[in-house]
Amino acid sequence: MFGIDGKAANFVKTISNMIVLNLLWVIGCLPIITIGPSTAAMVYVIRSWKVDQEDSVCRNYFRSLRSYIKTGWIVTAWFLVGFVLVLDTLFFLQMEGIVKLVLSSIIGVAFILFVLTTTFLLPIFVHFEIRGWELIKHSFVQAFVDGSTSFGVMLLWLAAGTMVYVMPVLMFFLVVPVCMLTFRFCLQSFEKFGNKVNLEVR
Repeated sequence: MFGIDGKAANFVKTISNMIVLNLLWVIGCLPIITIGPSTAAMVYVIRSWKVDQEDSVCRNYFRSLRSYIKTGWIVTAWFLVGFVLVLDTLFFLQMEGIVKLVLSSIIGVAFILFVLTTTFLLPIFVHFEIRGWELIKHSFVQAFVDGSTSFGVMLLWLAAGTMVYVMPVLMFFLVVPVCMLTFRFCLQSFEKFGNKVNLEVR
């Protein structure tokens, strides 16, 4: 009886923490320019749940948000690059002839490389002591060192994005669970291939 009650209570607590963190992330992203720090703080809280076994939400989120205000700009800039790539893709698709084919192919390859790198960008950002260009380089390397994880995370994001597109309200509930799965897969990849990228854990 007590075991079942304990498991039920833990389940309810986990779901509540996920919903609260998701809402904090949405609110933190509202100024737009804080998308990077807010997203990094959200993933860091997930890391603390998984690695440090710390179940706090609000205190951990706001503490990490303050710490990422200065360094989280690279995540914001990276998301901006993705936005520009999407706009370029839509623009080139409106062209005609060989120019459309060439430019669309180039931007398509660039977008695929961008998405592959993004699969490991945030997990590496919050899990290792690495910043700036080195962050992007190691995210790119890790994506190709463990291509199966990159591909799996891409499929996960595609499924989640499709669900949010069909039902936008899911944005308030789905981001944290997807990021939790992403970090779990990436953490397994770090444990398996960490010696190949030679990074220092936080």
